Amino acid sequence: MVAIPLYLPLNRRGKKHGTDFLLVHSPERIKSGTMLEQLLRTPKVIGGVSEAATQKAYEVYQWFFDKSLLHLVDSIEAAELVKLAGMAYRDVNIALSNQLAQFANSININFADLIPMINTDGEANLLLPGIGVGGHCTPVYPYFLINNFSQAGLDFELASRSRVINDNMSAFAVNLAKPLVKEKKALILGLSFRPNVKEDTFSTAYLLQEALKAEGFQTVLHDTEFSVEEIKRKGFEPAADLYNSGAEAVFIVTMHKEYKNIDFNKLAKAGVKVLIDGRNSFDKSVVEAAGITYFGIGK
Repeated sequence: MVAIPLYLPLNRRGKKHGTDFLLVHSPERIKSGTMLEQLLRTPKVIGGVSEAATQKAYEVYQWFFDKSLLHLVDSIEAAELVKLAGMAYRDVNIALSNQLAQFANSININFADLIPMINTDGEANLLLPGIGVGGHCTPVYPYFLINNFSQAGLDFELASRSRVINDNMSAFAVNLAKPLVKEKKALILGLSFRPNVKEDTFSTAYLLQEALKAEGFQTVLHDTEFSVEEIKRKGFEPAADLYNSGAEAVFIVTMHKEYKNIDFNKLAKAGVKVLIDGRNSFDKSVVEAAGITYFGIGK
């Protein structure tokens, strides 16, 4: 995180920091869809180019937030590191769970359901495994730090490897389904990267479609938040009806609330042979009672 004179354009116009303006950074650490709730509970980190800038921002923030939420750090770079480190932690944590989940799948252990027990030791805080990591932040911010490490002559190989592991979960999911299908037709459920939020930035659906096509699958996609035309513009073939897609394999990417009541018997009658539950949201026994082979991620 090399110090960059962000205020240089103002200096070139004859403006002077500390006299004409003050530069402060308070990183955004909220999620789309829940922003207003998080604004009232997520601590605000404030770091300025100077002590005076930091203090002035602290005064302004007190107009909107309780003092208990405000935390001062030594610099703009320190404030940004708070944000980037948090996202790198999340990505590395998920990568660990994903690797453990792959191992558990191979030896028929339900790892996903063990996580709450693993986390009872007071030390562990494993996040859930899944079909991949999407969104504006988690799959992006580690690359900022990877580049910063490189500029400092260091190698952030833990973050680099975690990015690869998480992006490869789509291929892992496809390999679970591949031996169980003949026609190689797949239905992807979910384009949004978060449930019931109309936002597809770095959605796992894109990586999954690439992995499916690499294995010769024809793919269609269904999403409750996007219209058929919007899905087409995103580069997918839309499935207007999830029970009439012609798919043998169904992949859950986004657990929209509308998918919680899927009729598995109806899916089976439509020709579905295997369900890859990328969010570990369904009961295996219920799915398999309908005659559909079930795979979760580590479940």
